[in-house]
Amino acid sequence: MPDSLRFLLTLLVLAGLVYAAGWALSSFPPKPQNVVRDLPHDRFENTER
Repeated sequence: MPDSLRFLLTLLVLAGLVYAAGWALSSFPPKPQNVVRDLPHDRFENTER
């Protein structure tokens, strides 16, 4: 197999993988979730003098 044909085949396979990943990400979006985190009280203390 000539080097140029092998190079083109490699590029086509990589492009196909990128296309498949983009299709999968757009076809199956993640479900929205609520994010709740407690904040430490000392962050809200008045530090001005």
